[in-house]
Amino acid sequence: MSNPQIELWYTYGSPYSYLAVERVESLAASAGVAIIWRPFILGPIFQALHGSSDSPFSRNAPRGSHMWKDVRRRAERHRIAFGHPTEFPRRSLLATRVSLLVEREPWIGELSRRVYKANFVEDRTIDSPEVIGDVLRELAAELSLAIDPAELLTRAEAPETKQRLRERTDEAMARGIFGAPTVFVGDGELYWGDDRLEDAIASAAAASGRSHVPVMSAEEARAFMREWIEPWNAGDLEAILAHYADHIEQTSPLVVQRLGRADGTVVGKAELRAYFSAGLAAAQPKLHFEPIDAVPGVDGVAMIYKNQLGTTVVEVVQLDHRKKIVRARVHR
Repeated sequence: MSNPQIELWYTYGSPYSYLAVERVESLAASAGVAIIWRPFILGPIFQALHGSSDSPFSRNAPRGSHMWKDVRRRAERHRIAFGHPTEFPRRSLLATRVSLLVEREPWIGELSRRVYKANFVEDRTIDSPEVIGDVLRELAAELSLAIDPAELLTRAEAPETKQRLRERTDEAMARGIFGAPTVFVGDGELYWGDDRLEDAIASAAAASGRSHVPVMSAEEARAFMREWIEPWNAGDLEAILAHYADHIEQTSPLVVQRLGRADGTVVGKAELRAYFSAGLAAAQPKLHFEPIDAVPGVDGVAMIYKNQLGTTVVEVVQLDHRKKIVRARVHR
């Protein structure tokens, strides 16, 4: 069995790349898939394909207007902070060269997210040495990294680094990249767009011979439910949360009641913590679930249990390869 991996090609001027970079590490970790980070620029590719280095979204007003609405919808769906920058596409040569120099470091994902935050949340000039220097200094301080921001900025302007970025652009064109984000899987299967990220990761896991999700027997499903119920009945919030992946999405009628969220969905561990905390606090005298049965499915388990009010609840959960819950839907 080979180790599954994806190549993520992303540009700092692309709002869809921003969404993908925000989401990719937790999704890939859930599937047991490694990430090869490939920062690059799109301007020369657009010039070669369309005769202009400008973004197609800037040249087509209706398309551009729709893009901003679509990005905002997706950002809200995934609880990602987002603002419309005053400059688009924003020049990002310096940020890209710095990222190219450290793309094999374990903290490249965190650096990339901070650069995107500077662009799409703080509306800062990410081609500025001052801004990128600030990003690097804050990153080094918070993660206790032994890096020299001034030295990295100097290396980013060196002829060999500029040549390396030109070679990266040539490689992108040779491999058929026409937009960002682009993900390559296996022998070069191309997926384009943030909305294809989950498909690419699932394909990488499947192509490696590793199942994206565990396949349980009926008894394993029942054991999973018993292990899931135990911390609920003990009121142990941390043990409850340990069953969930970082990018969990949970939908339940009670989300509207407890958190006032109209769509009935919480996304991510922070929102899930608030929702479960409210549930534990509201349970009088004590929360108690009684298992009835569990039915395994192709990618998870349907758990059937009674709550402390005697109501039968069906909760369908989707699992990742670690048997962490990535999606849950509660039916009453």
